[in-house]
Amino acid sequence: MSDLFAIPTVEPSRLRAGETWAWDRPDLAAYASAAYTVTYTLRPVGGGAIIVLTAGVVDGALEVRMAASATGVVAPGDYEMTGQVVRNADLHTVTLGLWHVFIDAAADSTADARSHDEKMLAAIEATLEGRAVKDVESYSIEGRALTRIPFAELERLRQGYARRVARARGRGGIAQRAVCFT
Repeated sequence: MSDLFAIPTVEPSRLRAGETWAWDRPDLAAYASAAYTVTYTLRPVGGGAIIVLTAGVVDGALEVRMAASATGVVAPGDYEMTGQVVRNADLHTVTLGLWHVFIDAAADSTADARSHDEKMLAAIEATLEGRAVKDVESYSIEGRALTRIPFAELERLRQGYARRVARARGRGGIAQRAVCFT
């Protein structure tokens, strides 16, 4: 049986709010001294509060920790992550990535955990279903006009959001090709 509380030795790409975030970087052990500062900056893709995690030195190893009580207030969504080593005025980026923070379901069971793309896809599909019985694109009542998005445009938007949702869920990403060298 594997240890559920074993600390990984690489940065995660998926985190859950309300859980302890922890990882070690043994390859950066040389920077585990007072002369260096190692930080991870998480910038929300959609805007919002930036999170900065500072690595600490424990028994000569570089460790990153954020308590469950602190992660519980982190907004779910996608974050651009930058890991950097700083010494005096020198700055070196050691890792870059896109992280996803999942909602803390235990703390808020009523929250909508869908991404923006999933919400937009659902709204477009609901509009398309409603349009099946109402095919008028524009009309006017007492001098006020209403124009709807054309069906073809809605379908184009639906396909785009469906691709983005599939890519985020790990389907429809990179095509693999077999290559043979002779």
